[in-house]
Amino acid sequence: MLERLTVAATLVVRHAGAYSDLLLSDVEQAHREVGRRVWANTWLATALIFAIAMACLLAIALTWNTVARLWTIAGLLCLFLLATLLAYLRVRGLGARSRPLFARTARAWEQDRMLFEKLLGDDATRPHVSDDV
Repeated sequence: MLERLTVAATLVVRHAGAYSDLLLSDVEQAHREVGRRVWANTWLATALIFAIAMACLLAIALTWNTVARLWTIAGLLCLFLLATLLAYLRVRGLGARSRPLFARTARAWEQDRMLFEKLLGDDATRPHVSDDV
């Protein structure tokens, strides 16, 4: 039993360093991923808002002196309400599929936990034989 505890303690110490490396790797990966997404989404949102504003101004300007002016404005409102609903559903769906932070670390931790249980569990189930008999 003492040998297995020694092996388990050695593994725990060795894995502590590996876990810190793995955690740092996960944090760096998440930081890069979030940074890329924020940058790309900022540019996308800015360009999209500008394009939508210009399209709306053009549509209203073309129909300003006609009877279709109010219908154009009402149609644009309905279009944006629909777009808002679709965007909300998309954002909600993205949250359900996103990978959890520290997923690799959690997976490695679970594997090590099972290994330690296996190493220490064998001695607990095996009958103890005394050396002084």
